[in-house]
Amino acid sequence: GVINHGKKPYWDPAKSHHYHATLRAGEETLEASLVRVLLRTVASTKSVEADAFRDQYVKFMQTPGSHNDSYASTAHRMFFANLFHKQKPVKDCPDNDAHNVDTIDGLVLPSVAAACAAYKGGPGAEGKAAARDAAVAVAATTRASRPLATAAAALGDAMHGA
Repeated sequence: GVINHGKKPYWDPAKSHHYHATLRAGEETLEASLVRVLLRTVASTKSVEADAFRDQYVKFMQTPGSHNDSYASTAHRMFFANLFHKQKPVKDCPDNDAHNVDTIDGLVLPSVAAACAAYKGGPGAEGKAAARDAAVAVAATTRASRPLATAAAALGDAMHGA
């Protein structure tokens, strides 16, 4: 597959596999690997830049061997279906199935973005706005979700106040 690199047998509905069946003890999930991608992007750009992260996300997900997780959430599968099957521009690939995309795992990347932006933005209104904006922007790189955007904004506010 385009993003799960040889893990298709683990998606066979006739078989019962754990979501993360291919991970060895101590290996991180795909979402944790994406946190690392986001942190490397922040380190190289010196700020939270959603477009730069999106570029690195697309590159990482398409690189064979970039991760060993057999599970990719619906948001990732929909994103790449839009990119490859529907030939949408990368900025138009985030999507929503009105069920699996509006879930708590969608807050993993925004929480990291908010923490980075809050740290850089410092105390006060400017730092709080930076944390909120970064969380919302990074959430939107992989998912088209109004509930997630609302939750990411609140998370950004909370991360700044932490």
